[in-house]
Amino acid sequence: MIRLLLAFLLLVAPLPVSAHAGLLGAEPEDGATLEAAPAAALLRFNEPVTPISVRLLDGAGRELPLPGPARAQNNDIQVPLPPGLPTGQYTLSYRVTSADAHPVAGTILFGVGVAVEASGTAPEMDAPEGLIRASMLLRALANGATLLLAGGALAALLLGASASGRWRLPLAGLALLGHGLGVWVQGAVLIGD
Repeated sequence: MIRLLLAFLLLVAPLPVSAHAGLLGAEPEDGATLEAAPAAALLRFNEPVTPISVRLLDGAGRELPLPGPARAQNNDIQVPLPPGLPTGQYTLSYRVTSADAHPVAGTILFGVGVAVEASGTAPEMDAPEGLIRASMLLRALANGATLLLAGGALAALLLGASASGRWRLPLAGLALLGHGLGVWVQGAVLIGD
């Protein structure tokens, strides 16, 4: 019984928690004025990330096609830029997801041959507040039902009680429903727009 209790305590012991992914730096740097356009942009994060969407906008807010997809390697995202960008201001807008599935979004402003003028016109990348709240609610519902299901089964096992099936099926259904809907809502949160 002591071994079983120790094994259980090891399973539920708190683990170190890391913060969400964050941008450490970029090339070109945010606010940089460049003499010539680079062939690629580099986004460096504090942990590995997966690109969801990367867009390049000109000074008028028009999206420019990228010559290839953004590629992740370790903690970096390499973004190929169109060759021969003319003089002007550009916004590199990105949305990535970290290992813990949290979306991270931001923008890098840079100028080619001109100084960057900060303006409030960078594209909004956040998901609607309702989607974020729905995602959190579904995650809490699904995780709570899963914990109750697992905890009830463990208690029945440890106490030697006969496991009545009355509570198992509704909790399992609630857990499945919450996790299933949560995946769809999380996808909408990641896409964002």
